[in-house]
Amino acid sequence: MVVKKLIIMENKPYKDNKNGNIINRVFNANVNETELTWHRDHEDRIVKVLNENDWKLQFDNDLPIELTKNSEYLIPKNTFHRVIKGSTKLMVEITETEMIDEKMVLSNYDDYSKIVAQAYINAPDFDQSVVPSYKALMDSTKKLYKQMLSKLKVEFVDYDPYESRDQMNKDLNETGVLKISKLFNEHPLYTKEENLILRAVHDYYTHIISNQDFGLRGELKAYNTHAKLAPPAALPALFTEIVGQVCYAIVHGDFTKQKICKLDGFDFKNVGRIENIDIINKQLKLDNQENLNVTENFSIFDKNYITMRLHETLNLNNAEPMIEPQVKPMVQPNPNEVKPSILPSRRNKPYIIEPDKLPKTDPKANK
Repeated sequence: MVVKKLIIMENKPYKDNKNGNIINRVFNANVNETELTWHRDHEDRIVKVLNENDWKLQFDNDLPIELTKNSEYLIPKNTFHRVIKGSTKLMVEITETEMIDEKMVLSNYDDYSKIVAQAYINAPDFDQSVVPSYKALMDSTKKLYKQMLSKLKVEFVDYDPYESRDQMNKDLNETGVLKISKLFNEHPLYTKEENLILRAVHDYYTHIISNQDFGLRGELKAYNTHAKLAPPAALPALFTEIVGQVCYAIVHGDFTKQKICKLDGFDFKNVGRIENIDIINKQLKLDNQENLNVTENFSIFDKNYITMRLHETLNLNNAEPMIEPQVKPMVQPNPNEVKPSILPSRRNKPYIIEPDKLPKTDPKANK
């Protein structure tokens, strides 16, 4: 039985009903507007409006925005803001969360990215059963996009505008405009406009607000942030759009076509966890045949092929002879060529893979 605690805040213009990190807050219609002061919170908050009202939310140096029923609003920690009184009462649900200092499940994601990349290869191009997840993601994205437009302008351009997160942030601070590339703007389900909106929301909320870079680890942290802003139903689609495509690009040095699919066997809330594979000392336990055999539970994996690839890349000794894989082998980049790839969740940032970091095609290369 969950015990809810009613907290009546003395000298506060609202009443709170708190359960864990969820706060249900009510502002009465007769509240004194002088009590609604500018303030900052100590944690990131996602505010969902529960009733029809005519109240507004205002951030420092921004114009007020309407608080519409069922809409969600991100309030980053240490950001000055206030609510502006309307003629009705206001009911909101506040989720306190930590997005920026997200702890990662693994200390190194190289092996994880290889497994995700192979899963993406083996996944179907279009799985009709996953379409509702993509629609849930876009519904959430449009709400977040509307909110961010109250803070800045978005310009869609025909080139790659930024080489780094720092350059993006500097340009936004100086111009008040976030530039989003229109390159490679094809999606099997979303319209061109919807796909660009998804890029804009991802860049602003995860890279600008959460201060994540464009590398593999930065993109995985960015996914963690974005996942907390999206409804649970949207997570399978979001994982494929960001983690699946980024891992493929990192491993293969190139970008492949977008798919409408769900990557089964992966934990969408704890990036790094894979079903039936243990984590020891923040590392995937892949150093013996016994643990690799559990991949037979995945319809998307061929266990002999993954075992072979892991012996090659991890330089495992005394490897048993491998059976020819029944899945399409991963196409390895030329080790002598530096080939840029487009990080798929953004598509406007070339990611350069250094030659010494490319996967080896020869199993004896590491010996």
